[in-house]
Amino acid sequence: MPDSDDTKVAAGRVTWDISISTIIAVILAAGSGLYFAAQTRSQVEESQKNLVRLEASVQQGFRDMNGQLATLPDQRAHLAEIDRRLAEFDRARIEGTADRTRMRDQISQLIADLATMQRLMQLAPVKPQSGYGFRPGDSSGRDNGK
Repeated sequence: MPDSDDTKVAAGRVTWDISISTIIAVILAAGSGLYFAAQTRSQVEESQKNLVRLEASVQQGFRDMNGQLATLPDQRAHLAEIDRRLAEFDRARIEGTADRTRMRDQISQLIADLATMQRLMQLAPVKPQSGYGFRPGDSSGRDNGK
């Protein structure tokens, strides 16, 4: 078996030759390990702090939610009142629509009646008869005819 550069076998004993590059490599490996351990510890501490903040936030959220749940009966009563008012408004709107429709129909009928009267007057005009009627200024209510 050939001898390597780092070890020498002499009379059944192994002697190690340590070079400066080996020392630097060991120091770098140990430093990397220490750096990794320190970094990991820092991340663990930061994660623990984040976990505490998250837990506090979740607890506050539950407290807020419980407060909102406590107000639900009041909100239900308020919404019931709003629903009642909306139902009244809808009923009034429907009644108003019916009233407007009835008035529109009455106006249409009145216009039709006026048009009929106008046509009848054009066909047979009414002539006042002389001697009948009231005189201006006479308040007796009697007929002032002949």
